[in-house]
Amino acid sequence: MGSYIFHTLSRSIYYNRARPKNLKYRKKMPYSWYFTSSKNSKISNFTIKKLPKSIGIIIRPYDLKYENKNIKKIINQTKNKSLISLVAGITYKAPNTDGVHIPRWMYYKPKKTKIVSISFHGLKDTRKCLNLRANLVFVSPIFKTSSHVCSKGIGVVKLGLMSRSIKVPVIALGGINDKNIKYLRSLPIYGCAGIDVFDKNVKK
Repeated sequence: MGSYIFHTLSRSIYYNRARPKNLKYRKKMPYSWYFTSSKNSKISNFTIKKLPKSIGIIIRPYDLKYENKNIKKIINQTKNKSLISLVAGITYKAPNTDGVHIPRWMYYKPKKTKIVSISFHGLKDTRKCLNLRANLVFVSPIFKTSSHVCSKGIGVVKLGLMSRSIKVPVIALGGINDKNIKYLRSLPIYGCAGIDVFDKNVKK
């Protein structure tokens, strides 16, 4: 139920905003995004089977070899379901995907990539966003997360200020769930992304 509420409220955020002009792509850009687990692709593989077609996927093979059969299976799964998918942290265009996601530690954009998204952790990343001509920006962490236990997160007020200064559509990420997502509805953002909110609410 949590992922359903998350997806529904993400849609209400999207519908309150005009479609970004720089998203010139044949598919409708998702307002909800699922980040796969970087350590357990089996969980992500099961979650994707249950996702609706309107959700985008960021595939993160950081701690796994790209040749890993589960990663290949995830990519093929997103293709079969016609999901928009971006692969993070690789320096070449992965087959059957729609583009790449550039994490904090990466500054290279593969050639002939349809969609480019980047991780954004502060206004210091603005220059990187411009240099790589990003189409989407994932700002994080908004709230406290299991992966950032020592950080309280950017918070709603700072997210709003950052979103107004970034000239690229913003997707909020980090600690967002079906309870706190309601606080993001009045902000100038394009949508929301999550990990646990999808993994924890899919029946196995």
